[in-house]
Amino acid sequence: MHLTSGPGSGKGTQCAKIVEQFGYSHLSSGDLLRKEIKAGSEHGTMIQNMMNEGKLIPSDITIRLIQKAMQETDNDKFLLDGFPRDEENVRTFEKLTKIEPDFILFLDCPEEEMTKRLLSRNQVKFV
Repeated sequence: MHLTSGPGSGKGTQCAKIVEQFGYSHLSSGDLLRKEIKAGSEHGTMIQNMMNEGKLIPSDITIRLIQKAMQETDNDKFLLDGFPRDEENVRTFEKLTKIEPDFILFLDCPEEEMTKRLLSRNQVKFV
């Protein structure tokens, strides 16, 4: 299953519920990219540079990281969080993995709400 939406739309919350209720393994593309950067690999350096420049990571790089994570678990049900971002990503994922998702879940959240949620993250509240 793919779950996609904008930042601050509630993907993390919904992923946790789906994992708990249905037993999926949660694979976050953002977490996998950050893990690769932290590992200090050649791809990690390239990913970091692209992120610093505000560029999207090529889908084949993200897909390879997802495939590796899928192989490292015993589960055969996966919830891919944050990937695919568009139809090209879907086609590339299916071509490279030979896997067609059972379904793609898109969370529709108004941009104003996502902005409000993002701005309220990590705020320190004083009483």
